[in-house]
Amino acid sequence: MSDDLRSQATTLDDVVAAVPGVAAVYATQPALLHAAKETLGAILGSGPASLVLAKEAKGVVTVEANIAVAADAAAPQVASAVRDAVLAVLPELFPGTADPVITVRVTDVRP
Repeated sequence: MSDDLRSQATTLDDVVAAVPGVAAVYATQPALLHAAKETLGAILGSGPASLVLAKEAKGVVTVEANIAVAADAAAPQVASAVRDAVLAVLPELFPGTADPVITVRVTDVRP
Protein backbone atom coordinates (compact mmCIF):
# COMPACT_ATOMS: atom_id res chain seq x y z
CA MET A 1 0.00 0.00 0.00
CA SER A 2 1.39 3.40 -0.92
CA ASP A 3 1.98 6.03 1.78
CA ASP A 4 -0.84 8.10 0.26
CA LEU A 5 -3.34 5.24 0.44
CA ARG A 6 -2.11 4.33 3.93
CA SER A 7 -2.73 7.91 5.07
CA GLN A 8 -6.19 7.92 3.52
CA ALA A 9 -7.10 4.63 5.16
CA THR A 10 -5.83 5.87 8.52
CA THR A 11 -8.00 8.95 8.10
CA LEU A 12 -10.95 6.68 7.33
CA ASP A 13 -10.19 4.70 10.51
CA ASP A 14 -10.54 7.96 12.47
CA VAL A 15 -13.70 9.00 10.59
CA VAL A 16 -15.40 5.66 11.25
CA ALA A 17 -14.34 5.54 14.91
CA ALA A 18 -15.73 9.05 15.49
CA VAL A 19 -19.29 8.16 14.45
CA PRO A 20 -21.62 8.12 17.48
CA GLY A 21 -22.60 4.57 18.35
CA VAL A 22 -19.41 2.98 16.99
CA ALA A 23 -17.84 1.10 19.89
CA ALA A 24 -14.86 -0.28 17.94
CA VAL A 25 -13.40 -0.57 14.46
CA TYR A 26 -12.06 -3.95 13.42
CA ALA A 27 -9.70 -4.97 10.61
CA THR A 28 -11.44 -5.97 7.42
CA GLN A 29 -8.65 -8.36 6.51
CA PRO A 30 -8.09 -11.74 8.14
CA ALA A 31 -6.46 -11.48 11.57
CA LEU A 32 -3.24 -13.21 10.50
CA LEU A 33 -2.79 -10.94 7.48
CA HIS A 34 -3.51 -7.84 9.55
CA ALA A 35 -1.03 -8.96 12.23
CA ALA A 36 1.63 -9.53 9.56
CA LYS A 37 1.05 -6.03 8.16
CA GLU A 38 1.25 -4.56 11.68
CA THR A 39 4.56 -6.32 12.26
CA LEU A 40 5.95 -5.26 8.91
CA GLY A 41 4.82 -1.68 9.52
CA ALA A 42 6.58 -1.66 12.88
CA ILE A 43 9.77 -3.01 11.34
CA LEU A 44 9.74 -0.57 8.43
CA GLY A 45 8.54 2.35 10.52
CA SER A 46 5.51 2.94 8.34
CA GLY A 47 3.05 2.94 11.23
CA PRO A 48 0.12 0.74 12.05
CA ALA A 49 -1.88 -1.07 9.40
CA SER A 50 -5.23 0.50 8.67
CA LEU A 51 -8.40 -1.16 9.87
CA VAL A 52 -10.67 0.27 7.19
CA LEU A 53 -9.85 -1.06 3.73
CA ALA A 54 -9.76 1.61 1.01
CA LYS A 55 -8.72 0.94 -2.54
CA GLU A 56 -9.12 2.56 -5.92
CA ALA A 57 -9.25 0.72 -9.22
CA LYS A 58 -10.23 2.17 -12.58
CA GLY A 59 -11.60 5.32 -10.96
CA VAL A 60 -13.87 3.44 -8.55
CA VAL A 61 -13.21 3.70 -4.82
CA THR A 62 -14.11 0.73 -2.64
CA VAL A 63 -14.25 1.13 1.14
CA GLU A 64 -14.91 -1.66 3.63
CA ALA A 65 -15.33 -1.19 7.38
CA ASN A 66 -16.09 -3.66 10.16
CA ILE A 67 -17.51 -2.10 13.31
CA ALA A 68 -18.86 -2.93 16.73
CA VAL A 69 -21.94 -1.00 17.77
CA ALA A 70 -22.74 0.16 21.28
CA ALA A 71 -25.57 -1.87 22.81
CA ASP A 72 -27.71 1.22 23.29
CA ALA A 73 -27.43 2.22 19.62
CA ALA A 74 -29.45 0.97 16.67
CA ALA A 75 -27.10 -0.96 14.39
CA PRO A 76 -28.77 -0.01 11.07
CA GLN A 77 -28.66 3.69 11.90
CA VAL A 78 -25.04 3.53 13.06
CA ALA A 79 -24.00 1.64 9.91
CA SER A 80 -25.82 4.22 7.81
CA ALA A 81 -24.12 7.06 9.71
CA VAL A 82 -20.72 5.42 9.10
CA ARG A 83 -21.50 5.22 5.38
CA ASP A 84 -22.54 8.89 5.33
CA ALA A 85 -19.39 9.93 7.21
CA VAL A 86 -17.17 8.02 4.78
CA LEU A 87 -19.04 9.50 1.81
CA ALA A 88 -18.48 12.99 3.21
CA VAL A 89 -14.67 12.66 3.23
CA LEU A 90 -14.14 10.62 0.06
CA PRO A 91 -14.05 13.61 -2.35
CA GLU A 92 -11.18 15.06 -0.30
CA LEU A 93 -9.32 11.76 -0.05
CA PHE A 94 -9.98 10.47 -3.58
CA PRO A 95 -10.58 13.49 -5.83
CA GLY A 96 -12.12 12.82 -9.21
CA THR A 97 -13.74 9.51 -8.33
CA ALA A 98 -17.46 8.89 -8.50
CA ASP A 99 -19.92 6.26 -7.35
CA PRO A 100 -17.92 4.72 -4.50
CA VAL A 101 -18.74 1.27 -3.20
CA ILE A 102 -18.98 1.37 0.59
CA THR A 103 -19.57 -1.71 2.72
CA VAL A 104 -20.14 -1.40 6.48
CA ARG A 105 -20.44 -4.61 8.47
CA VAL A 106 -21.65 -4.71 12.05
CA THR A 107 -19.67 -7.60 13.51
CA ASP A 108 -20.28 -7.09 17.23
CA VAL A 109 -22.52 -5.34 19.76
CA ARG A 110 -20.80 -4.08 22.89
CA PRO A 111 -22.37 -3.21 26.23
